[in-house]
Amino acid sequence: MKKIIVLVNILILLVIPAVVVKTEALQNDQIDTLQEIRYVNSSVLPVKKVVKEEKKNSQKDVKENKEKKVSTVTTKEPTKIEPKKEEVKPTPPPTPPKPDPKPDVIRTLKGSLSGYGPDCKGCSGKTSTGWDLRNGNIYYPDTKYGRVRIVAGDRSIPFGSIVRVKNSKIGTFLAIVLDRGSGVGIGKKHLFDLAFESEAKAAAFMVSYNVTFEIIREGYK
Repeated sequence: MKKIIVLVNILILLVIPAVVVKTEALQNDQIDTLQEIRYVNSSVLPVKKVVKEEKKNSQKDVKENKEKKVSTVTTKEPTKIEPKKEEVKPTPPPTPPKPDPKPDVIRTLKGSLSGYGPDCKGCSGKTSTGWDLRNGNIYYPDTKYGRVRIVAGDRSIPFGSIVRVKNSKIGTFLAIVLDRGSGVGIGKKHLFDLAFESEAKAAAFMVSYNVTFEIIREGYK
């Protein structure tokens, strides 16, 4: 009996250390396993989380870029087509009418041509029709014959009549009857009297004799 008890005790002594060693080994394995799990949780899981966050961020960036593109695309207002403005060309000044090269001669007179100025003795500076001869205003703008000289003529020749004067000291020219004179007319000292800028210039002109006067228009018509 004593021998059996001794053997049992020896077995117990042998088994218990082995169990303890195995238990410690299991505990160590469990600890290593827990550490690995912790490592995996601490390393892998955050990576997945980072990937998810990066995906979210990339989606957010794409959305923001789309919003930016939408905001930058502005709707262009339709361009208004304005009607072309017509260029207003300045109206050219009226050209003076050209004298009729061969007007019908109503009648022809021959005689002398004298001269007078607006400052002559007893003169008012104006013609019998009211035309002011002063300041060199000795031309008349006729609607048909243009710029013509002013003469005094016989009462039988209506005011506004056009006379072609030939063979005078100043050559051939057109004149209009706008004045009268006491010593001017048919059967008088001079047939016509030509207006000058002054009495001095008229005196320098003196008198032209054997002058031909062709009346090509009677009156203003």
